[in-house]
Amino acid sequence: MPLTGPDLQRRRLALGLTARALGDLLDEHGQQVEAWEQITGPLPAPVSRRVDWTLAIEEREHALAAAGHPPCPVAAAFHGTMKPGDIRAFRLAVKQANEHAQSCLACRARSAYIARLPPLPDPPVSPTLRAFAWVSGLIERLPLMLRPAAWGALLIGAMTVFRAVVLTAFSPRSLTPQVGLAVLEAIGIGAYGGAVGGIAYGIVRPRTRRFGRRGDYLTGVACAYAYLLAFFVPFAFFGDEPFLRDPFGILIIFVFGTLVGLFIGHSWFKDESDIEGGA
Repeated sequence: MPLTGPDLQRRRLALGLTARALGDLLDEHGQQVEAWEQITGPLPAPVSRRVDWTLAIEEREHALAAAGHPPCPVAAAFHGTMKPGDIRAFRLAVKQANEHAQSCLACRARSAYIARLPPLPDPPVSPTLRAFAWVSGLIERLPLMLRPAAWGALLIGAMTVFRAVVLTAFSPRSLTPQVGLAVLEAIGIGAYGGAVGGIAYGIVRPRTRRFGRRGDYLTGVACAYAYLLAFFVPFAFFGDEPFLRDPFGILIIFVFGTLVGLFIGHSWFKDESDIEGGA
């Protein structure tokens, strides 16, 4: 339910914050906070979500401090190592903080008290990110071996839908039943390719992880080969494309798969190895 101006003012004063102090937390001028408080009705939805989230965080911290559970300085130091846009540093800091929290009595007491508090509101993200988070949550509930197939169907299906939308925008007459069938076919192909890649990863990764950084590249190449073979072998046997039966064509596919696999190994599994090495 959107905040109103009086709601905002009441919660700000209860926290002992000035309009300027709350503005600093929101990266806004204090006068903007005062202007929002003059609105008797609901605040604009994006503003309401951002302010509600910030106030809820401050209210939780005040409740924890009042109960004798301030932030743990050791855990705070881990989070202080994060840099904007550095995903590896973020994942490493979270991993280290979680490991510390398992043995820290203060962190465990703080976590137990947090579990008794009301849940935080949804983070103030865009509708697109909220939809993606919702879909991602649904996929993460699937069995591990089904997740790559679901992601493959989602990504390739989304690209095909986007292409169909662009095509029909320029040529409305091109919206035919065949276009709908093409979208469904792309979703099926994505699920098939994602499943093959996921199975290859599940088989190879436990065996290549012990090789460190070289294992990342081996995993990437194995996944790329599995993905390519999943499509090109059926096409070579049941299709009529001579390129797939020509030794030079097979060599091109081999080189392409190797390059793609090396790129995947370098980009996708780098953070995983760095975190394991830094633990």
